[in-house]
Amino acid sequence: MKKPSSTLIPFLALLFLLAIACKKKNSPASPEGPETVPAVPTKPISPGGEIKALVPSSISTENLKIDLQYATTGNYLREIRQSNGTREMFLYNDKNQLKEYKRYIKDDLLYHVYYVLSPDGLVTKGIQYKVEAGGKLISPIGFYEVNYSDAKQIETVDWYDFRNMLIKSKAFSYNDKAQFTGLKTSGSQASSQTYTYDEHAGIFKQVPQLQILSLEHEAFYMLNTNANVKTIKTEDQPAVDLNYEFQYNTNNYPATVTQNDAAGKSKIYKISYR
Repeated sequence: MKKPSSTLIPFLALLFLLAIACKKKNSPASPEGPETVPAVPTKPISPGGEIKALVPSSISTENLKIDLQYATTGNYLREIRQSNGTREMFLYNDKNQLKEYKRYIKDDLLYHVYYVLSPDGLVTKGIQYKVEAGGKLISPIGFYEVNYSDAKQIETVDWYDFRNMLIKSKAFSYNDKAQFTGLKTSGSQASSQTYTYDEHAGIFKQVPQLQILSLEHEAFYMLNTNANVKTIKTEDQPAVDLNYEFQYNTNNYPATVTQNDAAGKSKIYKISYR
């Protein structure tokens, strides 16, 4: 038999090595080797409804803390307690309809309102009293009357003194999203204001009867029901205009609110929920 030439053997060995190299290059990676997992992008919080229904438990600024307490069942606001000593209480009947409001300073009752209700439980009148001498001296201040639209939104509120003389009126207007967008006040401090809102869950969205409560506790955050107020503009008084910036929590509610006035001053509110 003829022996293969000495030059053919190295050539065949080279071809064998190249074939093995190509097979390894085209083979899938070993299942035991490192595997790169693509990062899952963080889903941004989109405008709209809340992820989980919450109610505010505290509102804090640099100099003031407000604690909020609710009924054991439902989200009926029962108490607003401020670190400056002011305490407000809302009392309800057995149908969870408002019946009284009380304001204290360091546990001394100073102001008391008795509510008159319509047959369907809406507050139509608040009878106001000033309280002194530890509750021993009670003097009538006056009253206010509340009128509603067919949608049961407040249309007007009229305030009277103890002699039944009209002293102030407010007329409310709304957009097609049922958001309170306009207020006209008549009386000694007449004004006209307009409001715009964000598209996130309002701070007090889950708290019933808030509009009536806000007649006694007047604060911008009490406007934040369906959404949160972004701007408050007063006609012919740009120096008192306000705007609000928000940082939201993972449930779409404002966690931080920055209030900016026309002079460039800012105030920061921190909000906790439960």
